[in-house]
Amino acid sequence: MKGEIFSIDNKAEELLNKYGFENQYPLKIVSLANAMGLKVYYAEFNDSNIVGAISKKDNPPAIYINYHDNHTRQRFTVAHEIAHFYLHMNNDDVPEIIDMYRGGDYSKEEYEANMFAAALLMNADEVKKQYHLLEEDIDLIKEKKLFGDRIYEELISKRLASYFGVSRIAMRMRLNTLGLIRSV
Repeated sequence: MKGEIFSIDNKAEELLNKYGFENQYPLKIVSLANAMGLKVYYAEFNDSNIVGAISKKDNPPAIYINYHDNHTRQRFTVAHEIAHFYLHMNNDDVPEIIDMYRGGDYSKEEYEANMFAAALLMNADEVKKQYHLLEEDIDLIKEKKLFGDRIYEELISKRLASYFGVSRIAMRMRLNTLGLIRSV
């Protein structure tokens, strides 16, 4: 699995470099989608469990994100749909429309899209760099001594989530995947 994550991280970095979006935090994800020739629309879905969809039958291809979701959820959804477009939709066997559901299926494609979205929004090297800088923060060191690892990890996750423009849970999952924290 570690090799698979490394490969996905490399593909995400490749995409960012191709369109000139490397070293941008938080990543302007809609601008990246536009640079790739994708349009992004806010939508109201009949099924409230749908958070997003991508359609290659539209011209240009379009990403639809749930209008009612919060901003960080919408950013992750755009990144997730970009992942489907970049990784999965270059093949005629793939449906013209892919929907993303809350707590949806965990097929290989959905797993890859989630990992790719995380890598786009939270570059591994930058996450590690920022994490290690926070480890040296005197105030956080005091918090760790006072409240323990769990609160310390939550504080780091909160600061990094803000830096990368993602939710705290997405940040905690990325930190866990990168081996920087133990719990999610």
